Amino acid sequence: MKILRIVYDFPPPWEGLAPGPYELSQAQIELGNEVTVICGLWPKQKPLQVPYLGRMKLRRFMREPFRGCLFFTTAIFAFIAIFSLRIINRLAPNRKVLGFDLIHGHGHLPFYLHIYKKLFGRIDKTPYFFHLHITAAGRERKAKEADDKIDFLTRFFEWPLHKLSDKLGCQVAEAIFTVSESVKNEAIKYYGADPLKIFVVENGVNCSMFQPTRLEDQDTHSFERMIKEIQPQQLNIKDKIILFLGRHTDRKNLDNLILSLKSLPNEFKLLTVGRGPKTYLEHLKRLVKKEALKERVIFAGFIPYPETPAIYQNADIFVLPSSYEGFPKVVLEALASGVPVLVSGFKFEKKIAGLNFLKSTKPKLLAQEIQRIVDEDQKVNVELIEKEYSWKAKAQKIQNVYKKLI
Repeated sequence: MKILRIVYDFPPPWEGLAPGPYELSQAQIELGNEVTVICGLWPKQKPLQVPYLGRMKLRRFMREPFRGCLFFTTAIFAFIAIFSLRIINRLAPNRKVLGFDLIHGHGHLPFYLHIYKKLFGRIDKTPYFFHLHITAAGRERKAKEADDKIDFLTRFFEWPLHKLSDKLGCQVAEAIFTVSESVKNEAIKYYGADPLKIFVVENGVNCSMFQPTRLEDQDTHSFERMIKEIQPQQLNIKDKIILFLGRHTDRKNLDNLILSLKSLPNEFKLLTVGRGPKTYLEHLKRLVKKEALKERVIFAGFIPYPETPAIYQNADIFVLPSSYEGFPKVVLEALASGVPVLVSGFKFEKKIAGLNFLKSTKPKLLAQEIQRIVDEDQKVNVELIEKEYSWKAKAQKIQNVYKKLI
């Protein structure tokens, strides 16, 4: 099949949602499909070098020049590109370069396509599949419940348009993919989505990259060397390493994770990987200084996705104490690396050895659970992760839905 993918985040840079659609596209290509991706382009980023360029084509448009204007910049450019390709498709259906059999949209970048399909869907029969990684309505509710600080543009401009895009997407799509049961329930509750159209397809993991092999046994990619470049002499592989990898924001409750160290032995050290708003990072660093934890907290900053296996493979536990999440791919990456995880903010129906959920994100409870999991030396069912949660397995599940409905 020839798939046209529309997604805001696509590498580079290798952070946030971006690696997921990239890995899914690669897995779909391995199944024999061709993929064209319409996506945002970060300023000063080099073109993506991928091994399947013959069957993956990228059409990039400059990302919103300032926060909150996506719906009047990148989303418009993306729709023009989609519509142009659609016209070419109709005029030259056998053209190999630009033709496509279906459109697979992610998130809110296909906003104007959703409006177009709502108005002209009876005329334009191009099959459309909508992928919800979160719902804007659900995120808004959870942010209010968590009493998060929400800026004016997000509350009164970005979220209302995002919710409208979600709702229209659920109405016009042949099928809706959600990354978890909780996102599925939110789509039904807030957007009136038809449950029979929804297919839960969780995020996947590249099991060739993320494996339970500690890197001190290998000849390359020395973990010690990598960490010394970040914080000389502060961390070594003999410490009990608590890993947090993701965006540093209020809803991740990193301040509580830092405070949990006060109830843990000194050999426990926290390694945080990722970016975040400058004000929040400064808040975290002030907290570390105030609590005299400077020698036990390492802010590694951003590490590109292809380099993160070395970080996971030398962690003793991965902790993500979020107030709310969709279905975090970092959880699967940790599990595939054989690292037990302690998480909150989302539900997961299947029980997996090594996957632990928090009842509260308070520092003392965090410390108790971290100590318990490390003391138990929990083993992860890596075979189950590879069998059911590899990107190949997820791509095949999506492929089956395509075939069923086209």
